[in-house]
Amino acid sequence: MKPHQPIFLYKKISWFIFILLGLMSLASCAQNAAYPEDKKREALRIKANPEMALVYLYRVKNFVNGGVNMEITLDGEFIGKVQEGFFHLELQPGWHEFQATFGPFVRKQRIQLERGKIYFLRLETEADYTDFNSHMRFNFERIGNRNFALNELQELPMLQVGGTEPNDNMMQNTFANSKEDRAAKNFKANEQKATLYIYRGKETFPNIEVAINQSYLGRLYLGYFVVQMEPGEYSLEASRGWMIDELKINMQKGEVYFIEVSTYLFFLNGHWLHWNVIDRQDVAKKEIQNLELLEIGGEPDHLEDYKQSPQFAMPRFLLSSDKDKTLN
Repeated sequence: MKPHQPIFLYKKISWFIFILLGLMSLASCAQNAAYPEDKKREALRIKANPEMALVYLYRVKNFVNGGVNMEITLDGEFIGKVQEGFFHLELQPGWHEFQATFGPFVRKQRIQLERGKIYFLRLETEADYTDFNSHMRFNFERIGNRNFALNELQELPMLQVGGTEPNDNMMQNTFANSKEDRAAKNFKANEQKATLYIYRGKETFPNIEVAINQSYLGRLYLGYFVVQMEPGEYSLEASRGWMIDELKINMQKGEVYFIEVSTYLFFLNGHWLHWNVIDRQDVAKKEIQNLELLEIGGEPDHLEDYKQSPQFAMPRFLLSSDKDKTLN
């Protein structure tokens, strides 16, 4: 990996940088295009199809990051970007999963839709300034008062579905399947090897590239990796552009290690990135229970920074088939 770049220590004014990031996002991208007013009026006449379910997914303008786009997906398919507006969606009855993403922040909402019913889903945002990371929180809120929802929708543009795909900076490795995730959360030790959990919870920056001894594991913004390796000393590397942090760790066989990679809105000891070895395993396990396991692999932004030969794979006890999953 490249050595740390020279940087200066700024005041730890996290809220200022948080607002600055929001303004930068506002200047760099726009939400989906709006339909003409006549099409909007037609959509708000609320004509339910007796064979389908009708969903109005919307976001009102808000002081807290109101100018920042959220990227919306439905059942894994990209719908579009929204700052202020609504999507008019006619869907098949059954279970569906909505996901809203802003940088590293992700919220999901699973909902069972019934034939002939109408649903109003509102995105709520608020800032959390309880610590130096200045996290943003947002959630889907099901609006049961139809008149209240319609009054809000009247003031919003109706947005077209589709558009530019999500920013790659906000993407990470593919999630493993649920069977592997459950197995990993047993936190099983291997008597002959060291087991390592690398995770990232609520954060304020886009994805981070993670490597062990310059062998690429993948991109991470919300989730965790787990690997098993021979005992010995290893170098963990986390990078995001010019921001790099390295951790040397000596791992023993039969032991389980939990290491968090964190990002900060201020320089901590001269770094934006920071590896945090978690001594209290109960704390780490509780945090990981709320995250999802990621597959290992993919291609880094700067391939020349990494070794070409794969060295790490998901532990055998996690694999759902006999085919070994190694690095690409």
